[in-house]
Amino acid sequence: MTGRLQTMRLLPWLDPMGRPCYLSTRDGKGYVSRLADKAEAAQLDQGEHLVECAREILDDAKSIRRRTGVSGS
Repeated sequence: MTGRLQTMRLLPWLDPMGRPCYLSTRDGKGYVSRLADKAEAAQLDQGEHLVECAREILDDAKSIRRRTGVSGS
């Protein structure tokens, strides 16, 4: 086999049976690769938002415990 080696990319979605999906690609610039890039970027954005929300909730819980004198477990 000549040319560049193909790599297997784990895609950010599952097949209809719930199994991981992989893409065999040489350059990572095709349509499905670009679609996966966009899906991964959206997942990272959502993850960042969830972390921010969790920090706010935890900070608020700490503040409530300090004001009320209730200890958390």
